[in-house]
Amino acid sequence: MTTRHSIPDTDICALILAGGRGSRLGGQDKGLVTVAGRPVIEHLLERLRPQLETILVSANRNHARYAAYGYPVIKDLNPDFPGPLAGIAAGFDACRSDWLLCLPVDAPLLDAHYAQRMKAAVQDCDTDAVLATLNGRPEPVFCLLHRRHQPALLDYLAGGKRAVQGWLQEIGAQAVDFSDCPEQFINLNAEQDQPGLEARLQQQG
Repeated sequence: MTTRHSIPDTDICALILAGGRGSRLGGQDKGLVTVAGRPVIEHLLERLRPQLETILVSANRNHARYAAYGYPVIKDLNPDFPGPLAGIAAGFDACRSDWLLCLPVDAPLLDAHYAQRMKAAVQDCDTDAVLATLNGRPEPVFCLLHRRHQPALLDYLAGGKRAVQGWLQEIGAQAVDFSDCPEQFINLNAEQDQPGLEARLQQQG
C-alpha cells in the first residue's frame, strides 16, 4: 500500500454544518440551543479550535450570531435548506484549502483527535475521501474530502440528489472506525436528547 505524503494541518479547513431547519427541535437552530449553560456551538468550538486553525461555519440563518465567534459564515447558494451536501458545496467554494473536514454543529462531544484521525486515515489508505463510522454504521456528515470531488458534488446536486451517504459511496469514500469514542456522535436531534447531552457535558466539564 502506498502512503501519501503528510498533509499539513494548514491545508485542511474545518466546516461546521449548521444550516439545517431543526425540524425535530421545533425549528430551533441547533447550534444556538443552550446546553449546560452555553450554546451547543461553543462546546463544539472548544474541542475543535485546538485541532485546526481554519474554520468555516455553514449557516442559513442567524448569521450575525455565528459570525460573533470570529469565523467566516457562509450560506447555501440555494436558499431552500437543501441539506448538508449544499453546505459542503458552499464550503468548497469558500475555502482556500485542498481538504475540507466536515462535522455537524450539534456534536458538542467531538473527539479531541477527530481531525488527526481522519487525516491519518487519508494518508494510510491513500485515498482522498473518508467518512467516520460507529460500529459499522456510517456517520456521513463526519467526513474529510479533497476538493477534487467538488465537480462531482455539484453534478450530484444538479441531478436533484441530496443523500450525503449516497454521494460518498459514489466517490468511493473509505470508512474510519470511531467505535472507541461513541460520544462524538451523540447529538441534538430532538428535545428529548437535551437532558442526556447536558448531563454528559456537565460530567466532562
